[in-house]
Amino acid sequence: MVCKVLDYDKGGKDDLIGSTTIDLEDRWFSDKWNADFAALPPLEMRRLSHPTATGSQGLVELFVEIFEEDGAIPRLFDVKPPEVIEVEMRVCVFKARGLVNKDFGGTNDAFVKCGLVGIDHKQTRFSETRETDTHYFSDEHKASFNYRLVYRFTLPVLKAKLRISAFDRDMIISTDSIGEAVIPLTSIALLDGADSGVWVPLYHPSKGAVKQGEVEIRIDMLPVSRAEIRPVGKGRNQPNRDPELPEPIRKKLSLLDPLGALATILGPEFMRKFLIITICMACTGGAGYLAVMFANDFFSAYVTMWVQKASGTYVPPPSPPSTTVIYQNGSSSLGDFDLDRSGANASASASLLGLEEDDALLGRAGGGDAGDALALASTPGARLFAAGAGAAFFAFLAARSLRRGLEEAVRKPLVRHRNGQSAAVSAGYETTTT
Repeated sequence: MVCKVLDYDKGGKDDLIGSTTIDLEDRWFSDKWNADFAALPPLEMRRLSHPTATGSQGLVELFVEIFEEDGAIPRLFDVKPPEVIEVEMRVCVFKARGLVNKDFGGTNDAFVKCGLVGIDHKQTRFSETRETDTHYFSDEHKASFNYRLVYRFTLPVLKAKLRISAFDRDMIISTDSIGEAVIPLTSIALLDGADSGVWVPLYHPSKGAVKQGEVEIRIDMLPVSRAEIRPVGKGRNQPNRDPELPEPIRKKLSLLDPLGALATILGPEFMRKFLIITICMACTGGAGYLAVMFANDFFSAYVTMWVQKASGTYVPPPSPPSTTVIYQNGSSSLGDFDLDRSGANASASASLLGLEEDDALLGRAGGGDAGDALALASTPGARLFAAGAGAAFFAFLAARSLRRGLEEAVRKPLVRHRNGQSAAVSAGYETTTT
């Protein structure tokens, strides 16, 4: 069977637009056709072709019924065009998950745009685009909307589809596209009246088959006559029903929590990097400051001492007085000696650390030097003294190396030879043999 589509000309020959050929014999003897489509034949969209043209010349929509000649042929039904009615389509966008982050801080200012595109029964193209509100600073690849979009158009349509697109809103530069999906409205029955939304995957044209996120939506379509009996508001406005859309859960900025507001604006990834960099800079700056302080004190002390020695004005510090203890035979036992010596050590340590003598003498309970060390180590002054001593030791090593280098640099020009022997001459400098 050949089905032709022609262009009618009143005063001349009709022009062939295209034709399609159906093999009736193949269908009649097909077990699958008789099993699945004998009672209710399918509605077919067949492609038209022209002998002198390449490619498709259009589509024709039809169905084919085949009956035996002596069999019971059903009564023909009226194939007049369907009645044109106006319908209202309600699209509820609930939330999104798995969204690819577009902002540098690991967040999105996410919103969803839904565009209705189609061709009506008059072959007139129609389109209408609406969008949700914006979920600012959405993190963890999620966003919450609970937003209703309402469209009105007429049925039947030759073609209609709903394009769902997710974006990251930018105030300064252009808005970034996250992903999109296209839903043919011929399959609207899959979503109509569902109690919950359906997760629709989003893809980006430049990312291939890599999913860029998902959006949960619900689509309801009903005649305008029914929609006016039970109207709904756009967004979350009243009347808010079918279904009721609560306020979305979103982060809010507060002047009472400036650090929390800053973390929300910058995003978790940028805030993590900012904290790491700040801590590293603080530690580096503190260590550098302490190093400069210690180096300045010790270097200045050793340079001053070197200058004094070079000029002959250096006076060495006095040696601590030595103490000689004379014991008479039988006047003191070994235990008395240990207690007296521990007390003397504790008093000397107390005077050095600025402690009271009574506090230092507590070391006697520990038994000699071990008790003194235990008592002194438990004080804050002792801990501070130990930390300072460690830092001073390393600074002392560096200062001594510098001092030796400076002394060598000054001595070499002053070396002269007398009678084939070299003598180091220094103005007022006394060499000592260790």
